[in-house]
Amino acid sequence: NDSDTLMIIRFENESYLSEDGEAYNIKSKDALTEGKFSNGTNISNNGYIRYNGAGNFNQSEGTVEFWIKPYDDITASSGRYWFYAGTTDLRIYQTAGSQIALVCTGTTKTVAYSFQPEWYHFAIRYQNSSGICDLLINGIEEISTTDYVDDSDNTLSSGFFYIGTTGGGSETANATYDDFR
Repeated sequence: NDSDTLMIIRFENESYLSEDGEAYNIKSKDALTEGKFSNGTNISNNGYIRYNGAGNFNQSEGTVEFWIKPYDDITASSGRYWFYAGTTDLRIYQTAGSQIALVCTGTTKTVAYSFQPEWYHFAIRYQNSSGICDLLINGIEEISTTDYVDDSDNTLSSGFFYIGTTGGGSETANATYDDFR
């Protein structure tokens, strides 16, 4: 951990508290399971985990990263949201079929990507001063845009963020998560 890390959730026990004690709002979840490093959490069947954005995001720049293991071949007939923050701020989802999409303050970029039921490291980097917003999967930049803009509604740092679904609880990830930061 470094001084710039605002939140870490390791999913080591049923409390789902972050390392600094941040509470959650949880709709539903499956039991803890084997994670990438120790325990992880399954998110399926319209489940998700919701946390407050306040104090956990820097609106101007930052990185969101986590480990994810999809349950199956991700060529689903409907989309699956893996991370959702703010009204239009940052999202990662898999479209119907085999494309992954990155949304940065309303701009959507997609790329074809074939997922298997194995662990992937996702990182979204964003910076207001340069407009850069990109998605790295296992350390390789897969999507990049220069359309990131610090939203005037400030929903990234003041609203909620969701792990495993949209803000409305639909299009569940059907995946195991570990080490979200």
